[in-house]
Amino acid sequence: MDLANFYRQGNDGTLPIKEYFFVHSRPFSQKNSFTKCSMKISNKIINEVSMMANNSNVTNTNKREGEQILEQFLKFMLEKDMDKWIDLWDEYAVFEFPFGPSNYPEKIEGKSNIYNYIKDFPKKINLFKFTTPQIHYTLNSNTLIAEFKCEGQVISTRLPYKQKYISVIEITNGKISHYKDYWNPLVAIQSFGGNLTTFLDDSPNLNQ
Repeated sequence: MDLANFYRQGNDGTLPIKEYFFVHSRPFSQKNSFTKCSMKISNKIINEVSMMANNSNVTNTNKREGEQILEQFLKFMLEKDMDKWIDLWDEYAVFEFPFGPSNYPEKIEGKSNIYNYIKDFPKKINLFKFTTPQIHYTLNSNTLIAEFKCEGQVISTRLPYKQKYISVIEITNGKISHYKDYWNPLVAIQSFGGNLTTFLDDSPNLNQ
């Protein structure tokens, strides 16, 4: 695969990563701070992807560990087993949402806070399936970038939930230590009937 062209021309007919983030940041262009943040994050992830051009530091052991953790991450989400899901995380892990909408937490720090945030997720969204992730590795052998989609239904509205993700995942000592969750807030807003109040009202008040 020609990684030099991956983030310029796109992959498998999809939008290039830079254009993907630009398109999905445009509806919020009236919020200058959000737009600037989105473009800043876009450039950052492009730099992370470009590092994949030389991934000689990634061993087969690193790859297997990363793939197994991501497989379990998605499996436990589908099984709605949030106790097993949270066990994949480091005690001091950071969970980031660079493209989260207004009033949505930008960052959650610490395993217990992440659990409080996610434990009621199955009561709000019923996930049916995830696509097989497309995984890329960076020069930093404990960091991977995964692209995947999900299908499900928002329980309160009964509307379909079809989300696309690009996730930058850092693994330390066999646990997730940092997870950047790039998801499309427009999909969530539409599936929740026009706003995320239903989701956010029950979410814990977290320090950001």
